[in-house]
Amino acid sequence: MKHEHITPEDLNQVLQTTPILLIDVREQEEWNENHIQGATLVPLSTIATQIDKVCQDRTQPVYLYCQRGRRSHQAALILLSLGFIHVIELEDGMSHWLEKGLPCQTC
Repeated sequence: MKHEHITPEDLNQVLQTTPILLIDVREQEEWNENHIQGATLVPLSTIATQIDKVCQDRTQPVYLYCQRGRRSHQAALILLSLGFIHVIELEDGMSHWLEKGLPCQTC
């Protein structure tokens, strides 16, 4: 099992070259303010029960982010405990992504 971190710049590069499973573990209101294009919203409070709806393959890498990194870390631990073998967290979350001026969407 691997639990890694990725910088905003590296994640942005990956998003431009490879289809990935990117999960935003924030709440709906935060998602509506801004989110990374291509992400799927699965709030931390529901991740254990809802993850199978977006990913049945526990060998597939799963990228996670929240606002600052705390909730994505909790989500990573949950996914690892459920048998996911490759979980990658965005360093310092959406706040770091925005600080770097990387693209985001609003609803």
